[in-house]
Amino acid sequence: MFAKIIRILGVITLLLTTAMHLLGGIGTTCVAFAAEKYDSMSGIVPYKTLYQVFVFLTLAISVYGIFATAAYLRGKAKAYTRVVIFLMVALLLSGIHMYTSLALRGGAAPINVRVYLNVLTLLVWLLFLPPGVRPSLVDGGRDEGSAGAAGAALIVVGVLTLTVQYWAAPSHIMNGGINYADAFHLPMTIAGWVTATLGAALLRRDLFRKVEVNPVLSVGQKAA
Repeated sequence: MFAKIIRILGVITLLLTTAMHLLGGIGTTCVAFAAEKYDSMSGIVPYKTLYQVFVFLTLAISVYGIFATAAYLRGKAKAYTRVVIFLMVALLLSGIHMYTSLALRGGAAPINVRVYLNVLTLLVWLLFLPPGVRPSLVDGGRDEGSAGAAGAALIVVGVLTLTVQYWAAPSHIMNGGINYADAFHLPMTIAGWVTATLGAALLRRDLFRKVEVNPVLSVGQKAA
């Protein structure tokens, strides 16, 4: 039971962390390629090339995280190792990004949120390492319940994507009140609805599978 709870928590936090890194990489493009347009980002202007590197590396590690997550949910061999590698590299990269922003502009929001979430997720995944837990969860230990956890997490990610212009606004309002968290409104809206719909479909399939399986088990138990 404990192993199953940890696995579900791991899937949810992993998907959230991957989504936050992906959104962060996309969101940093504005500063990385046009920092001079934002008053509060003047300290970054001489270092735009560095921030462009942050963008490309963040997007690259996010894509790797997506494939690592998919491999884990499908019970592929070595998937656990890939997920841990993703979390460690993403934490190192986002940590460097956070401290660079602190040094250059005196603030780390919203990159600090990504760092804290990544730390939490890595800690959760390291709970898989004890001998009594790890064998049942990794390298082919597929659990159909992961589909429901993934569905729930994708719904949350979809909602976060759809509402990013609101919850990210405090750190993205610049140049006299312009909300740059809403700079990619249409693509973010499409991505949010697609993600939430996919999550709902996975969650629905998982719930209906349990409904179909339980009656069969009950009949078998009565027959015994």
